Formats: sequence, structure tokens, C-alpha cells
Amino acid sequence: MQKETNYDLSIEKRKTTTSTAVKRRYNEKHYKKFQADIKIDLFERINSYTEKEKISKSEFLERSINLLDK
Repeated sequence: MQKETNYDLSIEKRKTTTSTAVKRRYNEKHYKKFQADIKIDLFERINSYTEKEKISKSEFLERSINLLDK
């Protein structure tokens, strides 16, 4: 018994190399990478907070810096 497929084989897969290259160039101009080695308990606190608030690590860092600036 042959398994039935529900997709059209005539539809070509979209090529995304140009789009990917554009996004990469944009990100290189507008973002910098930030990496830190932190203790496990601090990582867990940060991770717990970001999951609870549904924010990214970047947003967490921005909020933290803003509080320090006050």
C-alpha cells in the first residue's frame, strides 16, 4: 500500500539566498554580539525571568541597563 501525499510536487521551493544575505548584511550593520560566562545560578535566574516575562535576553539586558541609569 502506497502512502498518499498531500503536497504538489510542481511547486518549486523558494530560493532564499538573496533574502538571507540581505538580512545578514542588515544585522552586521545594526547589531553587535554580546557573550558572557556567568554562574549557573545567575543564568537560571535570568532564564526564569525572561521566560516569565516572555522577553528575549536582549530585552532583559536593555531593561537592566535602563534601571541602572535611573
